[in-house]
Amino acid sequence: MSAESRQGRVVVGLTEGPGLAYGVRLLEVLAQLPVETHLVMSRGATRSVVRETGRVPEEVRGLAHRVYAEENQAARISSGSFLTLGMAIAPCSASSLASIGQRLGESQSVASISERSMRKRWRAGVVALSASCSSSSSFSRR
Repeated sequence: MSAESRQGRVVVGLTEGPGLAYGVRLLEVLAQLPVETHLVMSRGATRSVVRETGRVPEEVRGLAHRVYAEENQAARISSGSFLTLGMAIAPCSASSLASIGQRLGESQSVASISERSMRKRWRAGVVALSASCSSSSSFSRR
């Protein structure tokens, strides 16, 4: 699909966790629509994508039109002039969701980019994980 025929941009943030496959599937669906996709993969997502989806990170990155390093604070998507239809985060742990909601995004994380999207009043969607599904949960360590 040519750049002229695209009708907007969507930012997708992929993080580590059992919902990562939903984010990859979202990229596949968006590839069929007249939108430009911008991807940020956390380091955790890059490490776990093969285990969670059976795909290598390069294949997942190939589903997006533009890919940004998680630590790239100068990325186009960080600019106040970057217009978008919205952002999706998959998966989103309870702690990440709380960080986003309280605008506590760390400087080098998907949560930071989503916090910026909230300031710009973009639409946002998350694939939330329950505490018992999260690898960082105290429940899963018992």
